[in-house]
Amino acid sequence: MISDTHANLTALEAVLSDISSKGLNQIVMLGDVAGKGPRPAEVLDRLRELEIPCLFGNWDELLIRSLLPNAAPEMPSMTEALEWQRGHLGPERLQWLQSLPYALDVPRRAGLVRLVHASSKGVWTRVRENDPLENFYGLFDKSPEVGLDAPTPLAVGYGDIHTTLLRHLRSFPEINPELRGRMVFNVGSVGNPLDCNLASYAVLHPSSQLEVSFVRVAYDVETECRAAVYSEMPQLEEYLEETRTGFYHPRG
Repeated sequence: MISDTHANLTALEAVLSDISSKGLNQIVMLGDVAGKGPRPAEVLDRLRELEIPCLFGNWDELLIRSLLPNAAPEMPSMTEALEWQRGHLGPERLQWLQSLPYALDVPRRAGLVRLVHASSKGVWTRVRENDPLENFYGLFDKSPEVGLDAPTPLAVGYGDIHTTLLRHLRSFPEINPELRGRMVFNVGSVGNPLDCNLASYAVLHPSSQLEVSFVRVAYDVETECRAAVYSEMPQLEEYLEETRTGFYHPRG
């Protein structure tokens, strides 16, 4: 499971190579294909070339707002960068982003695993590593995005926050005792990791017990930074700082 490539082709190719070397035979992408980085079209085309199932992310929503009726207005500080990304993607790729699903259920021998970008409540409702415990239980909520009659999964995996994590839910009757023993995990980010500057992904193993492992992949950060400089992309300094340091630089 990969997530948040954010138009970083250098990191994506390094992760794909690492996945191939391990003999893993199925990849799922949890959203935020483009946005931020210098090569949105190339990253999107690579994922499509490999027929990797992709979910819809919050940056994907930002990029297609021009296609949506009654869409929320953009922050003025983001307009130039978003228009640059849209120009490189073109209409057909933007329509492909618009077609992506919000969730994917993956049956495993141990039980059902639900994959989303940020949460079951949509791409803008995020759960961070230091959030109250109630927010992690909320990842199992039913919603129009995942289906109001959807079964309760054994685990929920997500992306969005660019930080790997794993939580086992215990028995807290005041929250939801029915979720005792469930698992929540975040796969981190391929193209824009914010807990270090190593690309990350997660693996669901084909075992009788639900088993998740996390993989860190070093990639040529300076090659990606040179590509960004050459592209003359907006918000270049913010992107270079995040790519080199793994620390978030606000854009809004």
